[in-house]
Amino acid sequence: MTGSKANPTPITNVTQIPGQRGLRRKIFNSSVGLYLDSLVTNPNFNMTVGMDLEAQANYWSGFYGNHYTGYFKAPATANYRFYMSCDDACMILLSNVTLNDSAKMNVLQFNGANSYRNYITLDGSRNSAWVNLTKGEYYPLEVRHVNYGGPDHLSIALEIEDPTISPGH
Repeated sequence: MTGSKANPTPITNVTQIPGQRGLRRKIFNSSVGLYLDSLVTNPNFNMTVGMDLEAQANYWSGFYGNHYTGYFKAPATANYRFYMSCDDACMILLSNVTLNDSAKMNVLQFNGANSYRNYITLDGSRNSAWVNLTKGEYYPLEVRHVNYGGPDHLSIALEIEDPTISPGH
């Protein structure tokens, strides 16, 4: 994952730069309810650079949210599947068109609480469909997460389909 120009202190008005390390992370601490859609327009946040796509377990108590933006640089031309675990609601938006922010689509959304890094379910509710991406291309990525009180966490995992492995072996 790549995105914003790296800076260890809180930052404002950062331009997304493909190829630079880190993701732009907005952290919302609110005494009122936040929703996945409101993270895009809510002006009350602290901005930092996230070096990974994870909000540690029990980071904050109460209502708070995370809004990550940046780019995913595909390491290989392949199919990719995203996995997500969170408490209480989260979503991944990804463009399948290189450097085209307006082509982002919701590839995975989860509402409800589950255990920390619990990605695998029988119903596949915490994994996306396969997305075909091209090696070396930068794809706009956005992740939203809200916590409605109590325990909290967000984590993302990635699977790359290996066409050289025969199914069942």
